[in-house]
Amino acid sequence: MKKICVLLLAIGLVFGSLVLVGDETGITEDMLKSYSEQVKNDKTIKMKTNALTNNTIKELTLNWDIVNSFDFQFTKKLDMYTVTAQEQTGRCWLFAALNVMRRDVAKRLKMSNFELSQTYNYFYDKLEKSNMFLEYIIANADKKLTDRAISDYLENPSADGGWWNYAVELIKKYGVVPKSVMRENVNSENSGQMCMILDKLLRRDAFELRKKHSEGAKVKSLREEKIKMLEDIYKVLVMHLGEPPQKFNFRYEDKDQKLSDLKEYSPQSFLKEIVLVNLDDYVVFMNDPRYPFGKLYRFELGRDMMDKEDFTLINVDIKTLKSLTMKSLLGDDPVWFAADVGQQSERKKGILADHLYEFGKFLNTCFCMDKATRIDYHDENPNHAMVFAGVDIQNDKPVKWLVENSWGTQNGKDGYFVMYDNWFDEFVLCSIVNKKYVSPDLMDILKTKPVILSPWDAMAKLLKNVN
Repeated sequence: MKKICVLLLAIGLVFGSLVLVGDETGITEDMLKSYSEQVKNDKTIKMKTNALTNNTIKELTLNWDIVNSFDFQFTKKLDMYTVTAQEQTGRCWLFAALNVMRRDVAKRLKMSNFELSQTYNYFYDKLEKSNMFLEYIIANADKKLTDRAISDYLENPSADGGWWNYAVELIKKYGVVPKSVMRENVNSENSGQMCMILDKLLRRDAFELRKKHSEGAKVKSLREEKIKMLEDIYKVLVMHLGEPPQKFNFRYEDKDQKLSDLKEYSPQSFLKEIVLVNLDDYVVFMNDPRYPFGKLYRFELGRDMMDKEDFTLINVDIKTLKSLTMKSLLGDDPVWFAADVGQQSERKKGILADHLYEFGKFLNTCFCMDKATRIDYHDENPNHAMVFAGVDIQNDKPVKWLVENSWGTQNGKDGYFVMYDNWFDEFVLCSIVNKKYVSPDLMDILKTKPVILSPWDAMAKLLKNVN
C-alpha cells in the first residue's frame, strides 16, 4: 500500500506541473445540478435515451435517403475480380498494392481471376521492420527510454500497418509469387499472436542491445548481435507463416480453359516475366489542407527498410487529386488510395457517403471541424488503403466512385463499395497515380527539395496505421 501511495504521489507531481490544481478546476455540485436540470427540461432526452440504450447510434442515425437512392451503376468500370480478404490483420496497404498489380496480369493472360500471395511479401515486411527497429535502437542507444522516439518504437515494434511505398520496395527487392505458391494460414489471417511474439522478442533484443552499449560495446559489435537476433526472428516467422519459396513451378488456365506450359520461376523472374509492372512509374499524391499545395513533402522515418529512403508525396488540392484519379481510371488503370474508412461508412451495405449518419442532429450538437482541423486534432487519418476500380461521371463531373476493398465478399456488393464524391472530398487523403497521367509541372515538383515532416505529424499515422 505504501508503494502505491508513493506512485500516486509521483503521478500527481508530474501532472500537477502540467495542469492547474485548485477548487476552480474540478467538477462542482452546482455544475452537476445545472446539467441535471437541463436534462429534465429537455423533453426529447428521455425518448432518445430509450432509443439509444437499445440500439447503436449508427442504427438510429443512418440516413435512409442515401441508402434508398444509391446504386452500383458506373459510367466507367474496370474489370472486376474476386475481392480479397485481409481478415484480422493490418495488411490492407499490401493487399491494395497487389490488387492493383494483379489486374493487368489477369487481363493479359485472359484469366477469369488471379491473386498474388500477400503472405509472401508480408513475411519479408516483418523481417525488414524487425531489422529497422533494431537498427534504430542501435543508432539511438544513448537516448533515454522516456525519449518520445524510443518510447514510440517500443510501443509497437512489428506493426502490421504500412504504406504504398513499403509495398513497392518489398516487391522490388523480393519479387512476388502467385497465391497458390504461398497461401494464407491461420497466422497470416489473424496476426495478433504472431505479432505479440515478435514484439516480445524485439523488446528483449532492444534491452540486450542497450545493455551491451552501456557496457561499452561498439556499433560493429552491436550489429553482429543484431544479425544473430534476426536469425531468431526469421525462424519465428517461418514457424508462423512458412518459409518463402526461392523457386516454384507455375501454370495457369485461361477463360477458354486452355492450360499454359508448366515453367519454373523465382519470385524476381515471375515479377519481370509475368507481372511486368514498373513500380517506379507511380507518383504519390496527398491532400492535406494544413500545408501549402504544389509542394513536395517527406515523412521522417517513412520507410520499413533501413537501406531505402523515406518516401515523398506531392500535396495537391482535392480537385487535382480527383482529376488525376479519374484520368487513371478512364485510362483503364486502377488507383491505390488511402482514406479514413471509419468516417461515415456503412460496412455491410458498402456505402461511403458524407452525412450518411446524422449524429449531430440526433445528439443536438455539431461536430463542426473542417478537414484540416480534423487532421490536426487526430479526428481524421489515413487508416485504410483500398483501390479505385471505377467512376460514375455526370455532366463531366464524378458523382460516385467504385471501390475494391479487401474485407472479403460478404460486405458491399461482393466486396465492392460505393463512394460518393462528397466522401472523397472529406476523407480521401492520398492517391497513387501512374506518371503518364501527371502533368509536367506536377512532375517537376519531384525535383524540388522536400519539406520534412515529423514522424509525429498527425498525417504520419499513415506510416504504421494504414491497415
